[in-house]
Amino acid sequence: MRKKLARLTIGTAMAVGLMVMPGTTSGAERIEANTPKEHAQVAKTYRLRAEAQEAKAAEHEANAKRMRNGTNAMAHKWPAMVNNGWQRESQLAVQARRAAQESRAIAERHLSLAVESQLSVD
Repeated sequence: MRKKLARLTIGTAMAVGLMVMPGTTSGAERIEANTPKEHAQVAKTYRLRAEAQEAKAAEHEANAKRMRNGTNAMAHKWPAMVNNGWQRESQLAVQARRAAQESRAIAERHLSLAVESQLSVD
């Protein structure tokens, strides 16, 4: 239910030109874009956010690989007692990749709105 509501909110916000910034808990942080310049700035913000999220995903994947390969003799003797933190790191990497994909989609949408707005002004 919560995911459907979030998708509906983001879809509605995109339709009217308001964007709820991902990663906020309250949804109070919004960017309003009405002019082509503002849409281009919002697109740049989301593109940079996507790049940062991709870097974070790569870091989580590297941590997961390091943790997975760093098993010791205890893993063979008492497998239930081994710390499986690599699974959490893998999940965080997946979440970061999804967030980056969403940010890229939002950036693309605002970029197309900027072009459309510019064409309609001229």
